[in-house]
Amino acid sequence: MADGTTLPAPVRAVIPRSPRAWVDPGQEPRGLRVEVDGQRFRVQSAKFSTQWLPDTPSNRHLTVVWLRLLRDAHDQPCLTLQELAPLVGSANRQAASQPLEDFRQCGEDFRAFVLRKRKVDATVVEAVWAELLPTPLAGPTELMPRVQARLDRHDLSVANIESALEQISCVPVLRVLRR
Repeated sequence: MADGTTLPAPVRAVIPRSPRAWVDPGQEPRGLRVEVDGQRFRVQSAKFSTQWLPDTPSNRHLTVVWLRLLRDAHDQPCLTLQELAPLVGSANRQAASQPLEDFRQCGEDFRAFVLRKRKVDATVVEAVWAELLPTPLAGPTELMPRVQARLDRHDLSVANIESALEQISCVPVLRVLRR
């Protein structure tokens, strides 16, 4: 208003409690869509969207956990593991369950989950670097078994290799590519 006062916003009679409730009655959501823009991502559904976040494995895993914690009026998860799987780059629901298991192992404490010690230490980063230089266009899936063999470990995942790749400077890789 002109005199500097404001009017209260209209109150909604019903506030939806779950993303499924935001969809028109009789329509099922078409699932989640992961939208990527350069180094950012967001999650969208028929009626909601997250804000843009830096596209890192940690952010994707935390988003999986947060979205899986959403419950409907019957205390059922609003989103299935299958619907969350694309967030971790998979069509397999088991891929979405790993961040949830990690979260549970941290006592369902977000701070502990975010700060947990990872399998990716300097030794893993160095092994990934050593395996990457001979074949600089190799992806994490191709690098994983080679790194596991080099370190004689079998507990490393593709996500661990991606995390190690994030810590490697592109300068030595570019030198190899320029040759």
